[in-house]
This record gives sequence, structure tokens and C-alpha cells, in this order.
Amino acid sequence: MIAAVILAAGESARLGTPKQLVVYRGKTLIANAVETALASECDEAIVVVGARADLVRKEIERYPVRIVDNPNWKEGKSSSIRAAVKSVTEHSEIPSAILFMTCDQPYLPVDVLNELVERFLAEGGTPVATSYADTVGIPAVIPRRLFGKLMELKDDQGAQAMLQALPGGVLTVACAQGSFDIDYLKDVEKLHADG
Repeated sequence: MIAAVILAAGESARLGTPKQLVVYRGKTLIANAVETALASECDEAIVVVGARADLVRKEIERYPVRIVDNPNWKEGKSSSIRAAVKSVTEHSEIPSAILFMTCDQPYLPVDVLNELVERFLAEGGTPVATSYADTVGIPAVIPRRLFGKLMELKDDQGAQAMLQALPGGVLTVACAQGSFDIDYLKDVEKLHADG
């Protein structure tokens, strides 16, 4: 079983408005991410909420997702990753891996998520991440054996540094669409120009 986890707890400080609620092609970014996760080969979808949790919750309550509250969202990305891992390990069926994604990569196609999952399953549980703009990042599939390392992340650390430091390395799937994410007003303006 592979769980898709959408990290959506940040306050979007650089943007000045909740990026989760930015509208693209008639849908909020969080709804778009949830629909992409649900359309993928993942077995369940989980959304980690924090800042403006009530507003984000309202956007996704109609979907068959599990919502995880992260009261420590001010600590940064690592707190959301830890909240997700804690939640999945407390359930009766612990997934063999988590596919981490964000809500601010609106061009991300479901095919890339499926390719990540298929590659992970085919390669016997090696971590698989997307590669774009000379970097390796999320979406990424992290196997259960690394959940302990995810729980050790601190502050605004994501899984990227941990993945790059693994002795066995990480497999990659090319994803040019991953290089565009929403951080600033100019990104929202580009999104609306494209939509």
C-alpha cells in the first residue's frame, strides 16, 4: 500500500495569501492536488493542514481523503512530514511507502505520480524522486524503512537533503513541470495567464 501525502500546512508568507486557495482553471490548488492524488495509483490520499486549516478543510471535505492536523506548522516543512508519518504509522495498515507532494505544483500530471509509484515497486523499494531544474525533489516516494529518518527532520528541512545523503542514492523520474511552483505573486500571475 502506498499513501499519497499532500503537504498543505504552510502559511504562504512570501505570497501573502494562502496558496492552497489560489484558483487555477476553476479549482483551488489544494483541490487540484487532491484530485491528482486520488486519480493516481496510490491507495489513499492524506492532506496535512496547519495554517488556515479551517479554510483548507472546507475546500477538501467533499473528497475521500484523510485530513491530518499539524499544530506545529510554524516549525516548517519537517513538522508536516513528521505529522504525516506519525499518522500513517498509527493506523492498522502501515503503508509500504509515502508519496509526498505539495499543492503548489499545479502543472504536475498524474502520469508522473504513477511513474514514481511504478518505478518504486519495480525497483524493490528504492526511494524515487522527481528531477527538474538540476535538482531532485518532490513529488517523491519514500519507503517505510526511511520513516524513522523522516521523523528526525528539523525546522524547514524537507526530505530532499535526506534523499541526497542516502548511501544507496535515489532513483529519479524526469518532471519538467515540477520546476514551477507558487511562491510569489508573479507565480500566481503566470498561472492565471496560462489558465
